[in-house]
Amino acid sequence: MEGFINGFFGTDGIRGTPGEYPLTDGMIFKIGISIAKFVHYKGENKEAPKVIIGRDCRLKGKRIESILTDAITFYGIDVLLADIITTPGVSYLVIDGDADMGIMISSSHSNSHENGIKLFNAKGFKLLRSEEEWIEYIIFNSIINFPNGTQIQDKGKVNVLRGAQSKYSNFLMSTVRGLNLKNITIGLDCGWGAASQIAPKVLEDLGAKVTVMNDRPLGGNATLGGGVNTSYLQKLTIKPKINMGIAFDGDADRVLLVDEKNNILDGDTILAIIANYLITKDKLPKNTIVSTIMSNNGLKKSLKKHSGHVISTKVGDKYILDKLIKEGLILGGEQSGKLIFLDYLPTSDGLITALQILKILIESELTLSELAKCIEKTPQVIIDVPVREKKSFASIPKIAESLDLFKSQLRDKGRIVLRYSGTKSLVRVMVEGKKQIMIENIANSLAAQIKKEIGRTLNGDNGIRY
Repeated sequence: MEGFINGFFGTDGIRGTPGEYPLTDGMIFKIGISIAKFVHYKGENKEAPKVIIGRDCRLKGKRIESILTDAITFYGIDVLLADIITTPGVSYLVIDGDADMGIMISSSHSNSHENGIKLFNAKGFKLLRSEEEWIEYIIFNSIINFPNGTQIQDKGKVNVLRGAQSKYSNFLMSTVRGLNLKNITIGLDCGWGAASQIAPKVLEDLGAKVTVMNDRPLGGNATLGGGVNTSYLQKLTIKPKINMGIAFDGDADRVLLVDEKNNILDGDTILAIIANYLITKDKLPKNTIVSTIMSNNGLKKSLKKHSGHVISTKVGDKYILDKLIKEGLILGGEQSGKLIFLDYLPTSDGLITALQILKILIESELTLSELAKCIEKTPQVIIDVPVREKKSFASIPKIAESLDLFKSQLRDKGRIVLRYSGTKSLVRVMVEGKKQIMIENIANSLAAQIKKEIGRTLNGDNGIRY
């Protein structure tokens, strides 16, 4: 199977529109069967193997859960239903419950009509690419036999995993043991998602006064607020006496913050605050963190002031995790607000991130805007261009020529990154440099060239600039 790639998995699981490939009912059932076979092959020969399934509040989540459950139990594996939970919550429950695999039904921050399937192994890690390829191989090659050549005779059982949210909530509070938020007022946007039933209670149990919005589990509103659109939260946090705004995406594996002056703090700023804090406490191994090629150069400069370092990887939290493990590090993240705290979980967790920032806020006795001064961003423009195909940029002469021209103009005073999204049919054009007008012109020119060569119209939207 080495080298087998079908493109079924993106950078974060399988995503699509329920009812359309690859999330038709038939394909979902095949995915469930492949998961069951994977567990039998890769499991530790337990007498009663089990899989935990959680979901966020997106449309069709319950239906996907039902189809996966039928397929997995058909092959003799027990299923524990965690109901509505965050993606990192599933990772934790797998570890805590000694399960063979975890499944999260979510498409994170994608459009509300979309959904997806994320998979975790028995250690709570997202599957390796080689493991994803193995599952793809089963799906598309119809392997039907188990290692011993026999078929499973007894169906697995289905049970509700009682107290799943409480277990995860207690774990979250254990990561900031002793934290008292009695003098802190928080604006909270749950993004109509999985954090709705967890985050408000955790923060209130820690003593905070919480003003909450978008906290009903309405998957149809998934892109109306939360980490997808912080304008709702900014209207809330503009009120006096709110110390910090917190915005989660649908499955709460990422978070964006709003300071008391109504400024948005992205993952780069959050990483800089936490990394610099840990360095001053001598708690950051090798004074080093891991981020991605999309992170602002200001992050490296921020850490450099404290003799810190940043290792860059491809975009995707699985690549960050891999580098953290290989280098013996504990902290990494993406500009999008996905941060991994390897001391606590092997996956990104928006709630853990928010709690760590609150801990620093209390201990430092500074405001969030004062903490954010530790990083000075380099001007950066990012444009998303919907595309009809994903061809090598080097194979498209006009794009390659434009890229070479603009790189020569920037020289060593900036950089350009062109990359295809791992979850959507689009190109991300990132240009960074010292002069805002110059990088905007370059980014817009490249975006226009890409649109002309391989672009497609997406509901009248030709790109989004951040």
